[in-house]
Amino acid sequence: MMKSLAKKRPLLTVSLVELRKCYQVLIINLFILLAVLLSNNASAQVDLNNLRNNWIQVDVTRLDGSKILAVPHVKDVFQSLKIDDNKLYFNSSPVSPRKAFEIPYKLLGHTIITSEFAGYEIQMLSKDSLIYSEKFKDQDDPEKLKKFTFVRSGLLDESFNRRYADSLEIRANKFFTPRLKSSIELPIMKRIKSDNNLYTTNFLGEITIYPKKKLVTTEFKEKPHSNQELMNSIRSVIDKSFADWELEGFKKYDAIRIPFAFNSEISKTYEGINIFFFCEDKKKIKSYFGIPPQQQREENRLFDEGIQAYQQKEYDVAINLFKKCFDLSKINVDALYNMVAIYNETGQTEKAIEILNQLIELGQVRAQKFLRENIANSSLESHSVEQRPIK
Repeated sequence: MMKSLAKKRPLLTVSLVELRKCYQVLIINLFILLAVLLSNNASAQVDLNNLRNNWIQVDVTRLDGSKILAVPHVKDVFQSLKIDDNKLYFNSSPVSPRKAFEIPYKLLGHTIITSEFAGYEIQMLSKDSLIYSEKFKDQDDPEKLKKFTFVRSGLLDESFNRRYADSLEIRANKFFTPRLKSSIELPIMKRIKSDNNLYTTNFLGEITIYPKKKLVTTEFKEKPHSNQELMNSIRSVIDKSFADWELEGFKKYDAIRIPFAFNSEISKTYEGINIFFFCEDKKKIKSYFGIPPQQQREENRLFDEGIQAYQQKEYDVAINLFKKCFDLSKINVDALYNMVAIYNETGQTEKAIEILNQLIELGQVRAQKFLRENIANSSLESHSVEQRPIK
């Protein structure tokens, strides 16, 4: 049986871990593409002459390689990055012409400095690929820092153009799509309100652009009677939007299909609409708004009470509170690590292993390393184990 780790390390009392908060391309395997890029740059060299370019984010993990659990899922998030001489321009929509989020920067060696306390450390930079990680003055834990992988946008365009070389009709995706010149949500909202059709609902649809016919049509995947007038209001705007689309590079196709999800909401404090391009699952719509503040507060409460229960040696209560905390959004791995820590300290080896296996299934590298280095004959070794502390 393993010894209490608390005797060797003040586990769970050092510091409170902060609660933190793809569309999958079927026609091209971006990760195969990445493998090719990385294999061609095996030396992980950094050529700063390639920094100023247009990039598309294709992957994001923790610096230690762990998967990021987030709402929305990282694969459902789009991020483009333009880098010029002194600014970074981030854009989170593949279609809508939202104003890019601008951040001034200075380059110091391989570090992109964005403030006195933060920046990005370039790990690899070639003609076609960029990998950098977050850098904070007061944070060096690889489990907390993110690592971003980008591919040059022109390379993606070339890849998709080769893929569609013999196609007349294509289904766009977040990496290869026409973009709007101006917002389409504003005129849709105006029309909906004019028609008195604003209420809380959501449904799926598809826009089809016919470049050669200079035509746009809108279809909806579901047509409940209660939404028919609202759908007509939406269609009346989108079907007249041909001139609003930037079609450079897409004029050779007969038809380009763009799936979307529509969400409208009206309450005492808010009214508005959202169009989520390339969302084809109604269940995902809520996730695009992130974790609701009320739920976030509840997670924080459960986490803090779990700390208090541990400090009072109410271990079963603490375990239950951390479990409830994780179950709310299924992303707070710190709560799971704290369960492992308590099971470790109280000698409940099998339960600790069970939670570690759950963490491994969630792609958490520390858990995998912990088991690999400290498991022998299905029991935890008795020597000191580095475990995540809790505040």
